[in-house]
Amino acid sequence: CPGPFDPDTGLSLYAVNMGANWREINLRAETARRISFDVPVFAENDVNAGGLGEAVFGIGRQYSDFVFSTVGTGLGGCAVVGGRVLRGTRFAAMEIGHIVYEPEGRVGDFGLRGTTEMYISGKGFSAGYHQHAPHYPNSSLMQHASVSVQHILEAARTEDWHD
Repeated sequence: CPGPFDPDTGLSLYAVNMGANWREINLRAETARRISFDVPVFAENDVNAGGLGEAVFGIGRQYSDFVFSTVGTGLGGCAVVGGRVLRGTRFAAMEIGHIVYEPEGRVGDFGLRGTTEMYISGKGFSAGYHQHAPHYPNSSLMQHASVSVQHILEAARTEDWHD
């Protein structure tokens, strides 16, 4: 589950990228309720799960302390310290997407301005496209009715901005 998540209770505190209805949802209980047989159900923050995966199966096996980060719809982080995930008091220790990068920058979630997520993520790429598109009327991106992150990355690979 994206966003601050309590793995002991299975409670998603809020998952901004999932929409307004993703507040205080017991993901573990809801998942268990929908399974037709009796099995243990575990739930975790998505990036913490990735960091734990690296700690157990990946390059992280070599280290007791490391930082794991992902870029997707948002920007997330996980710190493994002494072989354990650092969670913080509200399970948001490594929510690096909400760190203010540019105080007068783009408005993002919660009305915050200039968070890293609004520059380094799928949401950030989309916001950047909308901000800068008028300056590049000959860009290949203008041919798309709806511009995806994939379109933006392809335009960057072909240096589309040099028109």
